[in-house]
Amino acid sequence: MPHQPPPIHTGAQLIAHSLKSLDVRIIFGIVGIPVIEAAEACLALGIKFVSFRNEQAASYAASAYGYLAGRPGVCLVVGGPGCYMPWLVSGIPSGKKKMLVLARRNI
Repeated sequence: MPHQPPPIHTGAQLIAHSLKSLDVRIIFGIVGIPVIEAAEACLALGIKFVSFRNEQAASYAASAYGYLAGRPGVCLVVGGPGCYMPWLVSGIPSGKKKMLVLARRNI
């Protein structure tokens, strides 16, 4: 009997399973109320989560990881003014860096 993955019940689990299917091994971000569920779902699937105090530091780490690993870095941030930081500090607008930025806010 083949191994069946656990069922997906939440949006956070969908994000985590999608990242796992893309062979994401580590994500960088901040832990906040809007994104804690996504971080916990990633941890449950074995994806490492490195926490930072602000979006700027997390985006620098994701950008450096992307550069050194040769694959896009993943940055998980809380929505709002801070979610623009990964684009500003990483060079994404210029097309020089590759990064996946996930942001959420409570409404």
